[in-house]
Amino acid sequence: RSARHIEYRILIAMHDSSSTASKVIYKKITDMFGNKVFNTVIDYDQKMQESQILHLPVIHYDKNSSSAQQYNQLAREIVELKT
Repeated sequence: RSARHIEYRILIAMHDSSSTASKVIYKKITDMFGNKVFNTVIDYDQKMQESQILHLPVIHYDKNSSSAQQYNQLAREIVELKT
């Protein structure tokens, strides 16, 4: 078998910045994977909760919410990686 190089990035999502557990997990992931972690972090906010209840993407439910803006930032970050 040949060794294959797999390109990957890690996305931290459903992050609750007020939670100690989330902060600890974020630190462990970034310490372990360094530059393989996307700079963009997707927070779990009220608008995301509401959009899930309605089975809608948060960007369709409220494009101005912080989590929708974070997904837009993630898209820009991915495009920058590919250019």
